[in-house]
Amino acid sequence: MKRMLMIFEFNSNVDKMLESALFLRTSYGLELVPIYIKDIKRTGIISPVSQGLAVNYNDIYITQQDEFEKSRIDMLKSKLKEYQFKEELNVEFGFLWDTVKEYLKEADILVFEKEQITTDRTLSILKNVYKPIIMLGENSLNSLNRIMISSDDGVKVNRSVYEFLNLFNQIKKFDIYSISVKESENRLLNYLKNKDIDANYFEFDGDGAEAKYFEKTKEYDMVIMGNLSRSYLFEKLTRRKGINIMEQVKATVFIG
Repeated sequence: MKRMLMIFEFNSNVDKMLESALFLRTSYGLELVPIYIKDIKRTGIISPVSQGLAVNYNDIYITQQDEFEKSRIDMLKSKLKEYQFKEELNVEFGFLWDTVKEYLKEADILVFEKEQITTDRTLSILKNVYKPIIMLGENSLNSLNRIMISSDDGVKVNRSVYEFLNLFNQIKKFDIYSISVKESENRLLNYLKNKDIDANYFEFDGDGAEAKYFEKTKEYDMVIMGNLSRSYLFEKLTRRKGINIMEQVKATVFIG
């Protein structure tokens, strides 16, 4: 059985995540490995400004935070039972990627919530990850009937499609959308057709192409895209396509 490592944090939308996990288990046989990570960096946070001066957290504040977090963990354990998951919640204290890296060695895919604004948390995963990723979108993932591939015909999106087919080999229909890449020049389309997969091709070009593309993504359950370039800082500063897709698309995103 294939296993999905799902990251829960203090502010996670637990119902959305567990509804998605239940769908992936029921429909595609993915076993849940739930992990809650207490971020070690919280111990170095500076408290709110008091009388114009920033002061360190005092013991009372830290105790309150610990109590809130314990309550959150207890709630998550209860929710796992409510959704009929028998798996135990793994609770770890440490840096996000260092913790995820070890657990991911025994999983097939990593699942976590997509952020509205891409932070160092997500970038630390994307630049180091060695397994496929599902980033849950605005709503729970409860269908994979409509899947969009966002293709520049590069090697990264080609790899993502390859990884997706390995994990979800029951799915045989995709829509490929591209901005300014001609159908006749798209090798990914030929790759899918050679596997007897039904793939429709759509191209946006000219003024308003990007806006039309993002509007179209609203019709899909999932968007498959390639991982970002290694120059993450440059990509974030220049707002290139990879970052734009992750932040603006409301659907769930898959990266292989």
